[in-house]
Amino acid sequence: MKNKILIILIVTLFLIGSLGLYYFYYRNEQEPQFKEVAFVDYTVEYPATPEALMEENNYLMELLYSGQLSDDDFALALEKQRVLFSNQLLRANTLEKYVSYMREDVDKFKNAKIKLHDIKTNAIVKDKFSDKIYIAEVQQIFDENYINNVKYYIAEENGVYSILAWEYTGTNGSGS
Repeated sequence: MKNKILIILIVTLFLIGSLGLYYFYYRNEQEPQFKEVAFVDYTVEYPATPEALMEENNYLMELLYSGQLSDDDFALALEKQRVLFSNQLLRANTLEKYVSYMREDVDKFKNAKIKLHDIKTNAIVKDKFSDKIYIAEVQQIFDENYINNVKYYIAEENGVYSILAWEYTGTNGSGS
């Protein structure tokens, strides 16, 4: 009798543990885990390479399109992202103008119920006309096979890389 109770107890504990692990894993797979925006401090540790710069920019774009940010955190994420921009881009794109553009774009996707799933940097190459410019080809992958293809221009000045400009080079699928 004691053996049966012990076996039942062990099986029950095993099932509870398995369900707990499954729930923990499933929950982590379903909800993107983002670092706190406030802890992103590029004045302390600025991306040292074009690849690192794009990794940080892609992270911030995923965060902005996640739908998980309050209005204050949304504006804070945009301020953090602008640290990655060149002075030339900052002059052409005021914070107010950029916040307005990004809020409109994020809301457009949210209202269409299209979610951003991933951002991939496919290639970063030196520009053939200038060894101080790099070109990053990026794909923003949304629902329903909807993909934005974006080309980022990265400037290098005194060993510091910054985003000079970007352009949308095409869209695959249907969406906004």
